[in-house]
Amino acid sequence: MTAEEKKQLQEIYDRIVTYAKYIVDLGSGTTFDVSGYEGYQNFTISNFIVSVDSASSTWTGYGDTGTNSCSATVIKNYNASSGILTLSGLSASRVGPGEIKLSIASRVYLITDPI
Repeated sequence: MTAEEKKQLQEIYDRIVTYAKYIVDLGSGTTFDVSGYEGYQNFTISNFIVSVDSASSTWTGYGDTGTNSCSATVIKNYNASSGILTLSGLSASRVGPGEIKLSIASRVYLITDPI
C-alpha cells in the first residue's frame, strides 16, 4: 500500500469514527420515542433509517392456482412535537385464488446530527 493510499484509508476511518457517534440504534418495533435526544423537535423523517432485517411470506393456496403476489412499503411518520416515530406498511396480504401474507422485520437507526 502506498503512502497516499494509507493516507486516504486513514481519512475514511477518521470520518467513520467521527460520524459513528451520531448514529443511534433504536432497535426493532413500530413506535419509537426519541424525545430524550437533544434537538428532537428539529428531526425529520430523513433523520431515521429503516433497515429491513427480514421479510417472510406465507401462502395458502388451493392446488396449483397460478401466481399471486403482494408487496409492502415501509412508511415513516414522525411527529416533531412529541418526538414519536411510527412505522407502518410492515405487512401486507392479498387474497386471490389463495392467500399470501407478507411480514417485514425491521431495525431503525436515528441520525442525530446532519452529515
